Amino acid sequence: MRRDRSAWRNITLSSGAKKLSVEGGRGEDAPRRPGRPRLENAKQPVSLRLEPEVLAKFKATGPGWQKRMNDVLKAAILDHEK
Repeated sequence: MRRDRSAWRNITLSSGAKKLSVEGGRGEDAPRRPGRPRLENAKQPVSLRLEPEVLAKFKATGPGWQKRMNDVLKAAILDHEK
């Protein structure tokens, strides 16, 4: 039988809930892993209910339809502010 060699420990959160974590895991002082840098103004995921015809028109334009939808909404906001 193989032993689990990871060192688990219990951590009590301020809410009183218990959480398991692995010792030697990524702490606050650990260096960031390589990857894409965080954006200052990152886009937010959203759940949106649209009419099927609207969604179909944007999807029919091919890859990048979400960006085009974002551009149309942004232009409408800028136009409305005038």
